[in-house]
Amino acid sequence: MTRSKKLVIGLLAGFLLVAVIVNNVPAFSAEELSGWIESLGPWAPVLYIVIYALRPLIFFPASILTLTGGILFGAWFGTLYTLIGATLSAVVGYIMAERLRALWGKAVPGKRLAAAQQQMETNGFLYVLWFRLVPFLNFDVVSYVAGAARVKWVAYITATILGMLPGTIAYNFLGGSLLDGDWRVISAAILVVLLFTLASWLLKKRMTKQADGGGDL
Repeated sequence: MTRSKKLVIGLLAGFLLVAVIVNNVPAFSAEELSGWIESLGPWAPVLYIVIYALRPLIFFPASILTLTGGILFGAWFGTLYTLIGATLSAVVGYIMAERLRALWGKAVPGKRLAAAQQQMETNGFLYVLWFRLVPFLNFDVVSYVAGAARVKWVAYITATILGMLPGTIAYNFLGGSLLDGDWRVISAAILVVLLFTLASWLLKKRMTKQADGGGDL
């Protein structure tokens, strides 16, 4: 069996598995999803990580799953499980784009995505870090562009973990505090989001300045 056939079979199997999971979830709200996962007892963390890892196959919102992690497992364990699942999710998205790159050639479709790919090819670590820090940027699109750009694995994984860490902590603390209504934790989580928004803006400013000056990032 050729590698391309194995890839197609693997993708179909992944879609089938995710479809089965999604069809058994009663709703897509954070509270209902958390209740369904929690009903599995000790297997709940494993299922949570698996769902997160396969999430790019169905474009399921990462923010909902991250909030669910905080509701289910508390702020700290939720952060840990989310980091594991999100890292695996980033790997899945990267590999998909890398393997399917032949369908669109060396550049991804669209001027903006192609420009982002070119930036990643030049300075993979810093651009992946920045894109991961920027709130509301689609997590999977960053993974796909990085895969198409073939950013080095160590740089990609390191930048992904560092870039998503502030938001992961904030969303899990927010999720963990929603049920008990602790406004101190909620306020702290919002503050963290604002801080890493500022950090992403400062990083973008530095990168733009370096690019205009022709220096190395």
